[in-house]
Amino acid sequence: MAKSVSFKRHIRKSVLIALEDTKSSKYYLQALTKDKRIALQVEYAKHRGSDPRNVLKAIEKHKTNVPFEQKWIVIDRDEHQQENFNSTLAQANKMGVKVAYSNECYELWLLLHFKEVTGYITRHEIRSQLDQEFIKAFNCTYKKHEKDVYGMLIDRQNMAISRAKKLINKLDEDGELDPYNTTNNPSTTMYKLIEYLNAL
Repeated sequence: MAKSVSFKRHIRKSVLIALEDTKSSKYYLQALTKDKRIALQVEYAKHRGSDPRNVLKAIEKHKTNVPFEQKWIVIDRDEHQQENFNSTLAQANKMGVKVAYSNECYELWLLLHFKEVTGYITRHEIRSQLDQEFIKAFNCTYKKHEKDVYGMLIDRQNMAISRAKKLINKLDEDGELDPYNTTNNPSTTMYKLIEYLNAL
């Protein structure tokens, strides 16, 4: 009698992400998930404009037959109106959509790969400091359309996660965790999305 052969099916987990920034953050996440292509399927919801409300609406409007394990939006505080930003956070919570936000901007997450950032910082200062760090490390300035930024920074990712957690934990301990407020600059929860994807 022939022996029966059992095959282990690898179940793919699916994640839906809507990004305010369609270049740098998308390139980073695409590269991160590339090595997990067997176990992970990531879909990106399309939208127009950078308004956080439109980013969240993209999740609602995304047409698919795939059951998503989690849904995420990635947004910046930037110059968005407080009402728009905070209402998006509240609505996302009601919808069960997780939020990875940055105050002031996504590039803060990249800067944390190089150094701690402890005081108030504008997005222009973030970009300037990021350029300086890229020149020191790679002999070139940072470019939003650089598709290999993940590969350039992967060896520093654990430090970025640790530094981002430190910023959030400090605000939480002080009872000042308000993503929009300038007292929460600098802060980012990008590390939560990164840790989730890394664990899949």
